Amino acid sequence: RRSEAFETAIEKAGGKSIGLYYTLGKHDMVAVVEAPNDEVIASVLYSAGSLGNVRTETLRAFSTSEAAKVIEKS
Repeated sequence: RRSEAFETAIEKAGGKSIGLYYTLGKHDMVAVVEAPNDEVIASVLYSAGSLGNVRTETLRAFSTSEAAKVIEKS
């Protein structure tokens, strides 16, 4: 139920859930999502964290072409 609620929250905020994966090791779950901007996903994660039973760690990923543009500016 929690994973469904998370996916619903992402979609309500204007994002898209690519996949939720239960994992072994340090983290119990990995969520792959797309959002219009960093603020949208931050808002959803802050809301989830405020429930008190969730801790999040965010990793911003860049496609190869996005990374190339960032590197060109360096």
